[in-house]
Amino acid sequence: KFAKMKGFIESVPPIPAPSLIRNPRPDFPKQDWKMLTDYMRIWVRTTTNGLRGKNGLDHKRHRERFYLQHYILILGNTGIRIGEMRNCRWLDLDKVEASAGDERLLFYVDGKTGKRGVVANAGVENYVKRLWDFRAAELGQEPDMTEPIFCHPNGNRIGSYKKGFETLLEEC
Repeated sequence: KFAKMKGFIESVPPIPAPSLIRNPRPDFPKQDWKMLTDYMRIWVRTTTNGLRGKNGLDHKRHRERFYLQHYILILGNTGIRIGEMRNCRWLDLDKVEASAGDERLLFYVDGKTGKRGVVANAGVENYVKRLWDFRAAELGQEPDMTEPIFCHPNGNRIGSYKKGFETLLEEC
């Protein structure tokens, strides 16, 4: 229309509008989320063949499952993207006053859309506290604040939970 108005063309050519192809991200209906979270409680404590060991799992397997469980719970209750959580450190946490005066956990994350603060749902502070306590017990002291929240025993960040998540979903 602009080119016609300026006299560059005689008539406006028909340009069809592109079709809108929706590609929504997969999600969990509430009943599936409940099934998954209920199952994770048992899964964290059981062996791969579904049987409970004498004292549960060996430490390595228990740690992997415990961390994945909390990763899922935190991402599911914050809306933080996987890549954002991967680099989140203890010092990236803060508290903020939400509506009605209750305190919520605030995650400062950096991802594909840049830096942002994410206010967590109520209860997420319990998941983070469990991770902090687990890591402190593992180290015998408090974790370094610059350490990633989701890390290997040596302190290096965990790159991906994809395989563990797929296994969890298959078993669930």
